[in-house]
Amino acid sequence: MKYKEKQNLKKTSVPELLKEAEKLEEQQRKIRVDRYTKQMKNSREGKNIRKKIAVILTFIKEKELQNA
Repeated sequence: MKYKEKQNLKKTSVPELLKEAEKLEEQQRKIRVDRYTKQMKNSREGKNIRKKIAVILTFIKEKELQNA
């Protein structure tokens, strides 16, 4: 994930981050199915999506701790 992407995510609100995480989790499910049915072209894509989800969830947790 690029630096500018992280900065943009850091500025977004928690509900928007939750929607983005949900969308990425859906993509991750699709990638898993494609991998097991041998239709996947980019094997690294799953790893990248997992990392993006982790970054988004980290930002959500940071914002929750700041507001508490």
